[in-house]
Amino acid sequence: MHNTFKEAGHVYTFSSARATDTRLMGVVGLEIYWTSANAGECLQIFHLDYESYGIDGYHQFFRGDPEEIERVRSGITGGLGGRFISLTFEEALALIAAARDVDPDSTTLLVDFEWFEHSLNQTLPEEVLESATRVLMPERLTDISAINYFLMRLIGCDNYGASMLFKGDQAAMASLTDYPCTLLKNTVTPLMASDISDRERRYEASALIDFEEKYRLMVLTLTVSGENKYADGLDQLPKGDVQISSVSIKESLTVSSIEASFNLNKPEYMLVLHAKDSFLERRFERSNPELMKQAYRGGNLYLEYNSDNHHVSENPYYLNGDLYAAYFFALSGQVVIASFEQAHIAEIDQQFHDNGIYEHSLSFVCELRTDLAVTFSFAQSAFDNIFDFLDHHAF
Repeated sequence: MHNTFKEAGHVYTFSSARATDTRLMGVVGLEIYWTSANAGECLQIFHLDYESYGIDGYHQFFRGDPEEIERVRSGITGGLGGRFISLTFEEALALIAAARDVDPDSTTLLVDFEWFEHSLNQTLPEEVLESATRVLMPERLTDISAINYFLMRLIGCDNYGASMLFKGDQAAMASLTDYPCTLLKNTVTPLMASDISDRERRYEASALIDFEEKYRLMVLTLTVSGENKYADGLDQLPKGDVQISSVSIKESLTVSSIEASFNLNKPEYMLVLHAKDSFLERRFERSNPELMKQAYRGGNLYLEYNSDNHHVSENPYYLNGDLYAAYFFALSGQVVIASFEQAHIAEIDQQFHDNGIYEHSLSFVCELRTDLAVTFSFAQSAFDNIFDFLDHHAF
């Protein structure tokens, strides 16, 4: 396997590689560093999706501007909630090849990818991909997080990712969906009392799944194997000790969007502010490149995610449990900041005080609490004022 490539007459040699330990979330941010004796450093940044999109992000920098590199890095890996783990050259190639296999057409529009296309056609031992996958799994798993990760991977049709958590004949893994879908919520219930020394523990999982234009509630029975070496029952186990040994579908039914919405609802806490500075949003976006931006008719929505994926260990699990806060800049000048955690709103409010933002750029209007999540519906509506939106919908 050649770990060099040529560009503009210069030979670049592999230096190092690292990736986020988020393989069980179905996406990985990967960086590969190369060096040339005459031309300096080259950095390649990848966003790898193992459910639908394959290699859906690729950026290459030759002696790149540090600010631009950090902006791209934050945009690709900032919302993944993982730590960077060092990889070998072969492990990095194996991860790229596995992502390309998800969607072979995902490389057709990538610029300067020809050398990788050639390298990815080389055969790598299966154990290289397994090594790369396992090193990018969480350090510790709980029974709850193992079940949630496992169902996420199966429902996303990422069978290889699911197999890393499955003990036994891979053919025994139940096929839950025919195409990649999204696990919106999962509630896990023990089926019998389990002592911490039990080698096998049985659970029932109620999984709410987004089937694009419809929703499905799937009830499954799972057995988790692995010796619990910790005194707090269902909490952390050493990496690799917890595995799913059986899974079966008990019931599966289609539910309406109203039923799904009722199932997913959580209280939402909001700060309502007004921008005194017309350049505030531009500075905010430039200072927070890791935030995911979504443009709507009435303004722009920015999503900030937690720096970890601890929400996967929560019961019930919510897909949006990793959301720290949402910031909506309405065209009217109104700014709405929302979170499912009141403590997050308090932290943001304190940051604005400490940084003088209230003094120079924002005026405080009020705080709100709603029993239902409304910020995303507000952003997608034709309204540019949260109070008009709430009055219209009688929240």
